[in-house]
Amino acid sequence: MPVPFLGGRVKPFELTRNLTARLGLTLVAEETTSSRRAWENVAASVDAGRPVGLQLDCYHLDYFRSKVHFGGHVVAMYGYDEHEAYLVDTGRQGGAVRTSRAGLARARAERGPMTARNRSFTITVPERPLSWQDQIIPAVRDCADAFLAAPIANLGYGASRRPAGGCPDGCSAPPSRGGTCRRPLSSWSGAAPAAACSAPSTARRVRLADRRRSPPRRSPAVRRGRRTVDRGVHLDREGGREW
Repeated sequence: MPVPFLGGRVKPFELTRNLTARLGLTLVAEETTSSRRAWENVAASVDAGRPVGLQLDCYHLDYFRSKVHFGGHVVAMYGYDEHEAYLVDTGRQGGAVRTSRAGLARARAERGPMTARNRSFTITVPERPLSWQDQIIPAVRDCADAFLAAPIANLGYGASRRPAGGCPDGCSAPPSRGGTCRRPLSSWSGAAPAAACSAPSTARRVRLADRRRSPPRRSPAVRRGRRTVDRGVHLDREGGREW
């Protein structure tokens, strides 16, 4: 991309964890570095008649229309044959679709931003599930609180204000008019944030700054074959770290 990109969301799997915790559902998630084990985890549930959720990189799915890498995509798998896997994706991608098992394996094992090593999960409804109507208002309130009262300035509302201070070099004209970096973007009323600044040097500096702030990559050995069970608000931990 020729310009810095500015965006925000929670980590992909936190959506699933938050939903199941709110509704009192039982979430069982599995990850592994072994492609053989990854398929066995999924096939066992499907053979037992339970659909399985998969987090993967949509780039490798045969039916996906826009070929971009995104490791936070989630689909449901409900069947398979010798060559293909049967999935449910968004309506835009076709709803009930098929993809090759080889392509699915590549999508699940892809590494990069927001990816997970062959993550699969199942959700079980208890005999007496919580009322989802009663959870809507508390969920919206907690979401707003997390955005407005983030623990550090690089998250939530505070983080969205930081780019308004301008690019490292500033801008000489509103970005919407094709300006170049000269003075702070905040001096332009109604102008877009720093993501609209087109100076290559600015994009490089933003990438370098993000790289310095990024946490160290976890060792694959630590991540191998882990299994978490989330029942309501309880989440198992390994080595004192939440996965």
